[in-house]
Amino acid sequence: NYLLLGNCLRRSETVQLTDGRTLTDRELYIEAVRCDPQCATAYSSLGDCLLESETIQLADGRTLTDRELYVEAIRCDPQCATAYISLGNCLCGSETIQLTDGRTLNKRELYVEAIRSDPKDAVNYRLLGDCLRGSET
Repeated sequence: NYLLLGNCLRRSETVQLTDGRTLTDRELYIEAVRCDPQCATAYSSLGDCLLESETIQLADGRTLTDRELYVEAIRCDPQCATAYISLGNCLCGSETIQLTDGRTLNKRELYVEAIRSDPKDAVNYRLLGDCLRGSET
């Protein structure tokens, strides 16, 4: 499984496959998306590999940024808490982003969605708390 293999690699590592190809984590995630275009985790993991404003071309020819990869992950699985967190981490101040379902969310709202998707992950609550100011709820 390309996705699981990609998760095992550090950024500078490569792996040689039985067919002779040597792939990085990014290339493994691209292969995972090619094999299963509905795999939210593959899109989210690929987004995590990119630097801010960097783009990557998928096997289908689309060129996406990290933000677009997270939005695609959420489209594939609206319960993908890690995609909401990663997308929220990309936003600054009062910046918002539109999801494919038409909703426009800010950082705080993305963290709330992550909590709805995974209410047992304490990190989601901490990130939400970090973005609240003063007596804001």
